[in-house]
Amino acid sequence: MALDKFENESAEVFHKSVPIENLSDHELIEATKRGDEAAFGEIMRRYRSPITNYVYRFLNDYEEAVDLAQETFVPDLKPCFATRKTARRSRSANALN
Repeated sequence: MALDKFENESAEVFHKSVPIENLSDHELIEATKRGDEAAFGEIMRRYRSPITNYVYRFLNDYEEAVDLAQETFVPDLKPCFATRKTARRSRSANALN
């Protein structure tokens, strides 16, 4: 437990000291798992256009390609922030006991 807390705190300090656009994809994914919405936004910024272009080549419908590209990110986002909310609820429930 203490080690997890240390790793999370050191990662947050690292993230704050390095511009988000300089983080690797792996670092952004780890930050997203911790609930960092800015990190997820950077992942979307990096990959939304390439994914949209790829899908557009198959569909030849830009609006549909944009929708499908965005849908590729949504399933990945939900578990990251759901875990964060569950952990927050657990800490709140523990504080009440």
